[in-house]
Amino acid sequence: SPTGILLDPNPYEVGGETIWVCGVAFPIHDKKGRPIGVVGIDMSLDTLSLMLKSAKIFDTGYLSLISDSGLKAVGFNEEDEGNIDADFSSEKTKDLFSNAKTTLQPFECVSKERNTNYFRVINPFKINDAKEIWFVGLNIPLNEMNRILLVFRLVIIVIFAIVLILASLVSYLVIRSLSKEINLGVDAMKNIAQGDGDLTVRMKVHSEDELGQMYTYFNKTMEKIHGSISEVTEATHNLETQGRSLQDSMNDTAASANQITANIESVNRQVQQQGNEVKLATSSINQINDNVKELIRDIQE
Repeated sequence: SPTGILLDPNPYEVGGETIWVCGVAFPIHDKKGRPIGVVGIDMSLDTLSLMLKSAKIFDTGYLSLISDSGLKAVGFNEEDEGNIDADFSSEKTKDLFSNAKTTLQPFECVSKERNTNYFRVINPFKINDAKEIWFVGLNIPLNEMNRILLVFRLVIIVIFAIVLILASLVSYLVIRSLSKEINLGVDAMKNIAQGDGDLTVRMKVHSEDELGQMYTYFNKTMEKIHGSISEVTEATHNLETQGRSLQDSMNDTAASANQITANIESVNRQVQQQGNEVKLATSSINQINDNVKELIRDIQE
């Protein structure tokens, strides 16, 4: 194979002490690409084991290291190391390990170990282009996690209660402030509708929210109404002035009409008198005519 391989952990005796060693190996090729040998290196797991075991997870939680073949390189204690991980070979969870080798995505499961139920998060990883997939496991006792979750839940409930109280207090203060502002507007409108109708009332605008906009439009409306009433008052004053002038003109016209009527009556009397005089003249003329006729007869005779 042109790529390297990761070797499963194996026990080695060094200086009379057994240690766990894992290794990597790479093939050596000649210029024509033919394999001519292997170079490899063995590494003690003591340092890695101490580093993983030093991680404190809740009270008794721990980290584990599982090889590509399922061997525990690092476990809860030394007795577990070198054995096949129970979940790696279990019918319920072995497919999860197989899928993780393909997808390199972590998965979760619950397993029982030393009469304790553990919640496990298994994270697969690989080194460079090696085909072997190893796993790092996060193992937390369910009772410890549930206890922490319960505490966390209580903390959340307390925080939620405090936030709810503060939100209620703030809401009360805001609603109270809004109620005061709205009542001021109601009083102003009530005074206009039922009171003395003071159109010079203006609302103080403290903000640009909906209430502030409402008061702004209220003030503009009052200004328009006040302006319209001022125009009507001025027009009424002008009409009164024109009415008085028209009344004076009507009085003068009535006086002139009375004078004309008197003149007409005087002329009528004069006409009647002239009519009587004309009748008298006509009678005199008729008398003269009769006298002339009689004179003519006398002359003819």
